[in-house]
Amino acid sequence: MRPTLKRLLLKYGIVLALAAVGLSAASVTIWQPVQAQSNGWTQPQLIFEGRGAINAPSLVADDYGRVHAFWIFQADQQGAQPQQQIYYTRLDQPTWQVNDIFVSQGTAPSLKSAISRDGLNLLWGGSLFARTGLTPGASAQDWTGPDSLEPDYPEASLAVAPDGALWMIYGASSTNELYVQRRNPGTHIWEPPHLLGDPINTGAAPDGTRLAFSADGTMHAVWAEYALPNGWPPIGLYYAQSTDGGQTWSGRHKLAGPNFNQPNVITGPGQAVYVAWTGVAGAGQKYFDESLDGGRTWQNQVVVMDQPGGGSEGSPDMAVDAAGNVHMVFSDNGCVWHTSLVNNVWSAPECLSAGVAANAAIEVPAMALGLGNQLHVLFWTDRRQLWYTRLTLPIAGETPLATPTLPVPTATVPTVTASPSPSQTPLPDFGPPAGPQQAVAPGYWSLAAGVAPVVFLTLAVGVFRRARRRF
Repeated sequence: MRPTLKRLLLKYGIVLALAAVGLSAASVTIWQPVQAQSNGWTQPQLIFEGRGAINAPSLVADDYGRVHAFWIFQADQQGAQPQQQIYYTRLDQPTWQVNDIFVSQGTAPSLKSAISRDGLNLLWGGSLFARTGLTPGASAQDWTGPDSLEPDYPEASLAVAPDGALWMIYGASSTNELYVQRRNPGTHIWEPPHLLGDPINTGAAPDGTRLAFSADGTMHAVWAEYALPNGWPPIGLYYAQSTDGGQTWSGRHKLAGPNFNQPNVITGPGQAVYVAWTGVAGAGQKYFDESLDGGRTWQNQVVVMDQPGGGSEGSPDMAVDAAGNVHMVFSDNGCVWHTSLVNNVWSAPECLSAGVAANAAIEVPAMALGLGNQLHVLFWTDRRQLWYTRLTLPIAGETPLATPTLPVPTATVPTVTASPSPSQTPLPDFGPPAGPQQAVAPGYWSLAAGVAPVVFLTLAVGVFRRARRRF
């Protein structure tokens, strides 16, 4: 009996030891720090991690050298009536200052942010709107709202006109029509909407709406149309413009046909207009087109990322720097890519997220241009970790304005108007989240992997000592 039992203990002791060694090797990979980017981008910084799902990160940069980040987070295991948290944090160089968390019912799939003349603005789920001044405090009560607007399809979007006024573009879920609407910066009331038009395709609904303004006030709209009743697949991408504040719109220009979606539009120097979009899974690839005469005629489409795979991983995000160069950021096949258009030539796409998390799901990165020469990018991995990286371009930038010392805004009940009819809803304040973390810090699963080898080795030693005492 004793030799047999002793061999059995020895056998299981070896198994435990080998398991500990294997997990130790795995933990080395998980714990290794993220390497700095060789292409000028900073080492990605982990600014948030949670047990739940991160969605729809959004970034805006102001004229004071600060960057404002927003994202949706829904914790695991919330039951039949989940709540989602809208996180806000501000980068006051060189550190992130966590300012606010507020809570919203439901599971909104989208969130858009913008800086208008009267402060920061948020739109999520297509129909919930909140705003604050440029210097919000540490409480959710510093934000007005959220106000309930017209029931829209979720991919409604915000844009700011040259006069600083905030605009919204959306597809109305009640009529399947496209609208634009201005928020009066003096009265803070949404003015009556202007009809852009009906869907071009019969039995379709418009969503994925985006809006941009030229310096002369010309409005540029893009959208996707999706087949009803399922809202899938996409059956066309379109562009239209207005030169009279949305009162009338030009004939629509077709950007792409079926199986292409998630468009975006920005403007550049002079009358330049740039659009980008993506293909669904199977079609893949990322596309770009430009107009140099304010959207009247278009150049030849360019495939910016031509590798197969990918799919609907979010609209390509674009920005134009102080030198007039176009920058694009998008996710594809597990990487966040950056490419730029300089002297009419696209650079080879560079992966900004290499080394952050092996085999992680990565989608919907957000980019903002600050002070004319700073690119800021936010992206999530596996919907659990949120990362930030930036690039300072080798061009002259803008001098940041002196930090404003504005009074902290207080929540006010919005004035009810005929269109839309805002309504005040509860806005509980859950207090600030945990402080930002560096990318070299391990996550929850990394910590578990690091502790597991110690536990296994301790068990193995205990087994051998017990065996020696008994035999």
